[in-house]
Amino acid sequence: SAYFFLKRIRIRLFGINNFYLFTGLSILTLFRINHVASYAVFVGLMGVFLLYQLRGNPGYTIIFLVVGLAVAIHFGNKIYQENINPLIEKDILVFEGERNEAALLHGRVGRWENLWKYYASTGIISQLLGISMQSPSYYLMSSGAHNDFLRIIFTTGIVGFIFYLLFLFRFYRRSLDFELPERFLGAGILVILLLYSVSTTPTFYASFLYIFLAIAAFFTLDPEEAYKEEIYNEDKQAKVEI
Repeated sequence: SAYFFLKRIRIRLFGINNFYLFTGLSILTLFRINHVASYAVFVGLMGVFLLYQLRGNPGYTIIFLVVGLAVAIHFGNKIYQENINPLIEKDILVFEGERNEAALLHGRVGRWENLWKYYASTGIISQLLGISMQSPSYYLMSSGAHNDFLRIIFTTGIVGFIFYLLFLFRFYRRSLDFELPERFLGAGILVILLLYSVSTTPTFYASFLYIFLAIAAFFTLDPEEAYKEEIYNEDKQAKVEI
């Protein structure tokens, strides 16, 4: 929706601009699912959107920030106490020294420490190229790791992880050859991928990969080829009414 907004393709659903509609629905959904990683992804994605929107329309960005700040001041404390604090109170106790650091992120830090000790105990070949799929830790090479960076290191070793990072860097570098809306698309999907990778395994989620791989395929095109069949006209705004 933010991409269409930057692209000046105005899609209206039930008379409401789809960007405003889906932003509102996303906020409501976040408060229902109570998932800290999704809070971080939403804030990160909105931050990237405002950064790109600032380049194209500074006035709109300032208005958006003022409205967002007003809402945060009015509802912020209530939202924090009811939706955020219950999810991070254990982490706060860790920082206050009342609980062991292994309890951070709902115990994920303790799990990561144990996984890393197991990985460090394997041979140099396994560390470089990946642990055997027949090993007792097979399930930890799937979503059980709760960290996509660790999962990829387990599965493909340090060598594979380096190639993965090079792929992501190449993906971002390639997106810079395109126009601002497409650059936002590339930066936005990377923000989602990297933030979710800290505590989940987004490359295991088909619903995410459908979007990521479609965007990645688009960036394999040359910019001239990608825009050759562009129906967008700078003098007109495409409108879709549903």
